[in-house]
Amino acid sequence: MADEAAFSRTFRRGYFDGLAIECLSHGVYTAIFAVAAYKIVSKKAKTSSIIFPIVLAFMYTCASIHVGIRWWWVENAFIDHGATSDTIIASFLDIESAQWFIVLSGLSASFLILSADIILIWRCWVIWFRSVRVVTIPITGFLLGCVFDGLFLWQDFTHDTDTDRLNWGLHAVNWGTAFFACSLATTLVCTGLIMWRLARMQVLQTYSGVVEVLVESAAMYALALIVFMAFLVRDDPGNVYAQPLLISAAGIAPTLIVARNSLKGGEALVEQENACVLSVTTSEDTRTTPTSFSFPTLNVFSVLGKPSEDKRREKQARRSISSSIV
Repeated sequence: MADEAAFSRTFRRGYFDGLAIECLSHGVYTAIFAVAAYKIVSKKAKTSSIIFPIVLAFMYTCASIHVGIRWWWVENAFIDHGATSDTIIASFLDIESAQWFIVLSGLSASFLILSADIILIWRCWVIWFRSVRVVTIPITGFLLGCVFDGLFLWQDFTHDTDTDRLNWGLHAVNWGTAFFACSLATTLVCTGLIMWRLARMQVLQTYSGVVEVLVESAAMYALALIVFMAFLVRDDPGNVYAQPLLISAAGIAPTLIVARNSLKGGEALVEQENACVLSVTTSEDTRTTPTSFSFPTLNVFSVLGKPSEDKRREKQARRSISSSIV
């Protein structure tokens, strides 16, 4: 009896506190999105940059739908069916009467996370000078995640209280874990590649450079996803606390990436590129023999093997970095 009472209290507290955390984190997300949207709209942007504000607005809408549905779900349990602890728990477990809740909640969370992965892959592609080969693994993880997410949503939408069903039983495949694992792999690879590229450009030498790397790499989103996965794979009740933070982080991180590059135009990368080009030009003017040629430490083109290709690669890099202004 004591164990049942403790479980009931933990169960009810988890959903109640989880809603409070999601409302708080969504409020932070709302403030960041509002400031970013105002700055982007008030700034004269190029036509090609309109798509990203639209994506950010779509992601914010998904996050708002998710928190709104969870608000209704918790209110329905505690207010409409709050006579006793048993009726509250029964309301949360009454899946069939809240099928629309499962559909909208699952779709909004899935679209939000997939959109965050797309923006992170795009940013990694831009920072690596539009190299498709670099983002091959993240793209593969994203496509697999889409497949697993579709199976997970189908599994979630069609299950009922009959645990003997093949799609929702003790022996069923946990497609949700597979989906989040693919998203985690995509995020970690992109975050690592972005951090490594910016570190190679010596951006980490200043405090502002460290902040830039954390923003550009979506480190906050990666950390939230790691924490969520740790609870998910263990089927831990603490998952109700990690999920709200993941939903908000999935929206905040891409918003900061797009807003920074829209408003500041990727100034840090442009300055680094200009300094590298100047260093290469100075080195070419002062050398006396082919064997005396060497690339400076700051040079992002140090991976190039032939000096005769410098001009073509420099022009290509300049176009890539200039076009990173969203």
